[in-house]
Amino acid sequence: MDALRIGYESAGYRVRGVALAARAAAELDKSARIEQTSTIHTLLNQLEPWTDGRGQRHPARERLGAQDVIICDEAGMIDTPVMARLLEHAERSGARVVMVGDPRQLQAVGAGGVFRFLVEDARKRGQLPELSEVRRLQHQWSRDAAEQVRNGQVAEALATHNERGLLGISDDREQAILETVKRWQRRYDPSRPSDTLMITGTRDDAAALNLAAREHLKDRGYIYNEINFMSATGALNIGEGERVRFTRNAKFSDGERVRNGDTGTVLRTDFDRQGRAILTIRRDGEEQIIRVQQDEYNHLAHGYAGTAHAAQGATVEHAIVMSSGAKSLSKTYVELTRAREGTDIVLTRTTLDQIAETLEPTQAMRSYARDLAKSQGLDMTDEVLESFAQCRDWLNQYADKQLPVATGDWQQDVRELIRAMSDDHQKLTTLDFEPVGNEHLEQQIREAQTQTEQPQEPEPEPEPEPEYEYDQEPEYEPEPEPAPQQQRGRSR
Repeated sequence: MDALRIGYESAGYRVRGVALAARAAAELDKSARIEQTSTIHTLLNQLEPWTDGRGQRHPARERLGAQDVIICDEAGMIDTPVMARLLEHAERSGARVVMVGDPRQLQAVGAGGVFRFLVEDARKRGQLPELSEVRRLQHQWSRDAAEQVRNGQVAEALATHNERGLLGISDDREQAILETVKRWQRRYDPSRPSDTLMITGTRDDAAALNLAAREHLKDRGYIYNEINFMSATGALNIGEGERVRFTRNAKFSDGERVRNGDTGTVLRTDFDRQGRAILTIRRDGEEQIIRVQQDEYNHLAHGYAGTAHAAQGATVEHAIVMSSGAKSLSKTYVELTRAREGTDIVLTRTTLDQIAETLEPTQAMRSYARDLAKSQGLDMTDEVLESFAQCRDWLNQYADKQLPVATGDWQQDVRELIRAMSDDHQKLTTLDFEPVGNEHLEQQIREAQTQTEQPQEPEPEPEPEPEYEYDQEPEYEPEPEPAPQQQRGRSR
């Protein structure tokens, strides 16, 4: 986007940057050197009349002109009504709006889909400029895996991570939390705490990961001198050495600012004369020192783990993703593109079962089931040949122990699922909203929804795979030695 800014400014335009989140807007200033940046809501508030506390109406504080270019980053996350307001202002003033984003990343929380529709429409007309490489990722295999997920090839991405020891399977949520934190411990460097992040699908899972991570650090003396900090969501134990995340934009009395999503490390915990908590925090990136008084700002959370939405726009060295279900697994592009060096993925058997419910059996499973039913005179319903889960359960009931899917080996289960996911033909879906006045697009969607798969010749049963030593864990660098225990119990 730096080149985009230079091109427009060289032509005499005034370039402004907006995004949904303040953190993303700040990145426009940092990465593209766009000096005038803000959230899209802030810009709209400046462009529209407003009412003061006494109910008196005032004219707009700012106007756009024909020489204005607004670069809208992460446009796919902006609700359609909000985007419509911006486009109306641009149309009336003659300003130009440049939307930047990825329609396959996180979508708008409210009614959305307009960006995805515009992208597809521009692509059909051959007028869509695209960036083809994820420059954040350092290794070609991780770039390939991210592109596979982006194109809906989740199976291939899982296979890539599985081959490198970066895929873990746990029996349930509790075990998944322990496995995720275990992998985080191997990557975490206390001298570079912002390099590693755990990502999950829900706030409850993020809270559980944060709790487990800080207990690990406390046991090793990296968190000390804890105090009780009353945050907006409840009491938090926060100590020196703690990782925290700011969850609301704010400007402090000393003039310092923070943005929702900013992270930092607590340097000192203290109390004022009235017994209210005070935190001294070094914010990541700018090495800015911020003094947070509990009565002035209390929108803090622990910063070892966060949701995919909280991680949007973040860049770390290592990420560990705990999938919260099959639905979130199909949207892992954001998680897999946060880390420069690589990403671990942790799934649960429940997630595998959810995936299995949506897939068809592999050709090998169908062939074996047919042969088994014929040779032993077993009854077999049509559903057995249509559902991966039902075919697996039927084979588990009647097949001998030599059948790979019946071994109970989770590595083999993953390989079977990967085969099934690779065989599965995903159909197109409608947009988040019904397009109006685009009959050609509506017709294509209807055709995609009603088309049936062409019959295919049965594939030969694949050769059995070599036995896998699934109890062996991948090698990692040894954990750093525990830090010396800090002095606790400072007088307050």
